[in-house]
Amino acid sequence: MARNCAPPLGGASIVPERLVEAMVDDVLNTPDQEILDEVREDYGDPDKLANEMAVSLRPAH
Repeated sequence: MARNCAPPLGGASIVPERLVEAMVDDVLNTPDQEILDEVREDYGDPDKLANEMAVSLRPAH
């Protein structure tokens, strides 16, 4: 998956817009359970990962 889809300074996008749209459509049309299964396979417990992300995004006090 493309990491940086922003066009370089003064140039055209490295990733064609149609490819980006197709990739986004693919993700949006993938059933939630399939994504969760892939996350579980690649990274472990999706709930634990979600909690860790939530903690990291909390505002500092």
